[in-house]
Amino acid sequence: MPTETPLAPFIGTRSARILIVDDEPVNLKVLSAHLTRWGCTVHAAASGADALAVVPVFQPDLILLDILMPGMSGLDVCAKLQEDPSTQHIPVVFLTALAREEAKVKGLDAGARDYITKPFMVPELAARVGAALREKFSEDVLRARHDELVREISRDPLTGLVNRAGFDEAAARLLAGDAGAAWPLSLLLVDLDDFARYNATVGHRRGDEALRLLADVIRAYTRRDDLAARVENDTFACLLPAAAQAVAAGLAEQVRRRCEGPELTASVGGATLTSSDGQDAAAVLARLHEAAGAALARAKAAGGNRVVWA
Repeated sequence: MPTETPLAPFIGTRSARILIVDDEPVNLKVLSAHLTRWGCTVHAAASGADALAVVPVFQPDLILLDILMPGMSGLDVCAKLQEDPSTQHIPVVFLTALAREEAKVKGLDAGARDYITKPFMVPELAARVGAALREKFSEDVLRARHDELVREISRDPLTGLVNRAGFDEAAARLLAGDAGAAWPLSLLLVDLDDFARYNATVGHRRGDEALRLLADVIRAYTRRDDLAARVENDTFACLLPAAAQAVAAGLAEQVRRRCEGPELTASVGGATLTSSDGQDAAAVLARLHEAAGAALARAKAAGGNRVVWA
């Protein structure tokens, strides 16, 4: 009698989380017993609807999903998982009593990674589940490295704030979220007055120090949900969700006053929108930048060291 091949379903110190979805209680019991003995954390669901409800909470590493179930089929569940960016990376292995190639192809076309034919053999179960988990854990590592690289690329190395690309991406995500959460939306553009002359006079080392200090000031006066970035050499942007003009102008004045010194001052241009007027995120940001940029230009033309609102 062949011996069972146990899984090694661990990444670091965390056991693999596996969601089993089958309307047959016997199948749930048998699969749960094997996977638990192999070190997995198991959750069982008796229907597709129950599975979709538990996925966000349980956050499985793998879903073993029966194809033929009353109500919502496994193919329907897999399609729903593939539609959602937060779940489309979860591997699905279909459990099927259908031996026809057409049924298997449909399952793979629906987004499944693999399939196990019922009644299953234990060594095959271990091999296919183990392969799916190894692939999933490798993808997790790659995804984490990718996210870390993206964060590094989108961050300004001098000040530690996000750069223009990171600012635009984060702002687009903000505006793509809850439509009511961002409004009124204000933008501040903060610029050191006559910074090129200051840099040429005192040297780039002290110029860099001034930029870092301005970044620290902006961090100190912006709120937790505000988005601050260095968007050009000595120009910083602060996107303030749910901030009316009076709130944003008060913050702008605090930043300006804190930057006022014998050698350097700062000017701030601000703009506020109360709604998107049906425009997409890129158009909304363009409107804000244009209005705040024009206000900043007026502040500079008036001698600097002031806040001007669009």
